[in-house]
Amino acid sequence: MRPGDPQLIHSCIKEVTDVMVRDIFSPPVASRIYAYVTIAGYEAARQGNLSYPSLAEILHGLAPVPVPEAGKKYDFSIAAAESILTVGRAMVISEASIEEFKTRVLAEIKAGVPEDAFSNSVTYGRLVASHILAWAARDKYKETRALAKYDPGYEDWQWKPTPPAYMKAVEPHWSEMRTFVIDSARQFIPHPPTPFSSGKGSPFMRMQWRSMTQD
Repeated sequence: MRPGDPQLIHSCIKEVTDVMVRDIFSPPVASRIYAYVTIAGYEAARQGNLSYPSLAEILHGLAPVPVPEAGKKYDFSIAAAESILTVGRAMVISEASIEEFKTRVLAEIKAGVPEDAFSNSVTYGRLVASHILAWAARDKYKETRALAKYDPGYEDWQWKPTPPAYMKAVEPHWSEMRTFVIDSARQFIPHPPTPFSSGKGSPFMRMQWRSMTQD
């Protein structure tokens, strides 16, 4: 790979994906990681073409990222890669895997870039990553880790874990976290669920039957 090659960014995202799969993150948690790593990469990369708008002031709580120092040479694809992998490393369990990948990839690229431009780009990427990680730390994700798990209860109408995994309810407090753009999920209120009924021929049982036959 070389600076400016889209494959550089693609490979960084794939590395974060592979680590998330190995670490077995749930889909909601994986979506949070994807959001922050890609925002970090975008904000670093767009410094090379400011016709692209910043996401600051569009996403809740995101202040403008630090700007590159005037007069210095940069390669913003390298800065973006550094930002993506630094944020990704901070959000996964297997940090060493991402760090090893970053060391290897940047070593491949370094040979074709002037030393000052390479150093400036890596430093700037880390600066953007620090900015994004500080913003991410305020989204209440950590606070939800200490909240009570969902109690399925014992009534027939209440949700229960199902086979084969019998997994617990995934992220029951996700709605309490800071949103990115919308005010809250109340902006998109769905129709109420079909009332529970075990009666033969009830709308609920017909819905269940349709679901079973489609599977």
